[in-house]
Amino acid sequence: MRATLAKILYAASGDAPRPSGAGGAEVAMVPRGGGFLTRVPVPDTLPAWLSEADLDFYAGEFARTGFRGGLSWYRNIDRSWELLAPFVQAKVTVPALYMAGDRDLVWPFATWTRRLPI
Repeated sequence: MRATLAKILYAASGDAPRPSGAGGAEVAMVPRGGGFLTRVPVPDTLPAWLSEADLDFYAGEFARTGFRGGLSWYRNIDRSWELLAPFVQAKVTVPALYMAGDRDLVWPFATWTRRLPI
């Protein structure tokens, strides 16, 4: 559990090296014949923002409660689309703000997927 959390937290941070090509979008793809954590690097040392005590706490909580709550969001994704259907044509009104960092995992993937044929 502890090693899994260390890999996930490190890979999702701005500290992990990004793969080249497609704007780093590869991090969001699970390789054929592999698993979610197959290509996730293991940090040699924890990043400055994650202490051993923090990692022990998170591992203890997930060992106690499991990943079910977080995974249920993905299990329910079709229902979420149904609930959000009334907002499909909604306009973003001013004032509005979207912020992303240069090491953000989401926006490079989003810009890459816009180039895919539908």
